[in-house]
Amino acid sequence: MVDASVTNVREVISAFQKQSDAVLSASIGTIETLDQLVYLEEHSVS
Repeated sequence: MVDASVTNVREVISAFQKQSDAVLSASIGTIETLDQLVYLEEHSVS
């Protein structure tokens, strides 16, 4: 019983880590895209 609980906890933790990694990389990708859009807008005006 205890072993099963420990395994479940580890699986949950690793699932959260994978999810947070995916969210983090998606956020970074969005920030980079926004930076590029701002850069293009600033340089297209001048």
